[in-house]
Amino acid sequence: SSGYEYIESKNSVIFFDKDVTVPANICDIVDSMVEFEQELTGLKIYGKGDGFPYFAPYVEYSYIGCAPFEEYTYCVQSTKVRVYFIKDNAGYVSNAQAGSVVITLSDNFESNLYYEIAHELTHVLFSANLGEFSITLTEGLAVYTAHAYEESVGKRRKDFSYSGDYIHNLDKITPDNAENIYTKVTDGDRGPGGDNHYAYGHLLITYMMETYGPDCMQKLVKTIENRYGNIDSYFPTTEDQISIYKETFGDDFFKDFGTWYKQNHTRPAFNK
Repeated sequence: SSGYEYIESKNSVIFFDKDVTVPANICDIVDSMVEFEQELTGLKIYGKGDGFPYFAPYVEYSYIGCAPFEEYTYCVQSTKVRVYFIKDNAGYVSNAQAGSVVITLSDNFESNLYYEIAHELTHVLFSANLGEFSITLTEGLAVYTAHAYEESVGKRRKDFSYSGDYIHNLDKITPDNAENIYTKVTDGDRGPGGDNHYAYGHLLITYMMETYGPDCMQKLVKTIENRYGNIDSYFPTTEDQISIYKETFGDDFFKDFGTWYKQNHTRPAFNK
């Protein structure tokens, strides 16, 4: 890009910082990711309404320092996710916000292209459908879907894994302690690398997908809606989250997860 530019495609609007370089088919890549994640989870990236609400350009002010895309007409209800590609010149990390993804371009961007974008898109999808349900599950689902997308296009990174033998500073997962470890991880025990919630969440969502089927996320959404109604107005505690899992999948949800973990923790996907 020579200046501030944007491209609107089927599932997204992509905004470019000045002087950034991305693949020429970036719109096709993002569109295919959105469709892949929607099919995988059965959820729409913009939730169950008519689309994302009006979105003020505060992302632009926060990451670029100005609002160069104000001339773009932000639809009041847009079903298209907004993706910003910005230069890595201020120490920012890629992240997702309401209806938007911010991708920080770094030296290793090309090698992480598929994983990084797909991971952050999953956070948009999760937030639009489950709100603030669980940092552990949203990170786990983001790892799971990004990894699955990489595999679907033959781009799986050889160094990808989360150790299946332990969660940092915590005991191995067992049927007896699986629920307690979920509580510790979700309440802030991130481990020395800060990735306990990624690791536990990835294992948990893999178990859920394999045990309860690809509509497991839709089942969670239904339970949350029946209990709370509007997801914009609920902020469940870790105890609330645990009760939602059990209401959706049965009282032995965590015990069964511990059993599954014991049987599957040596699989290559969970070990380097």
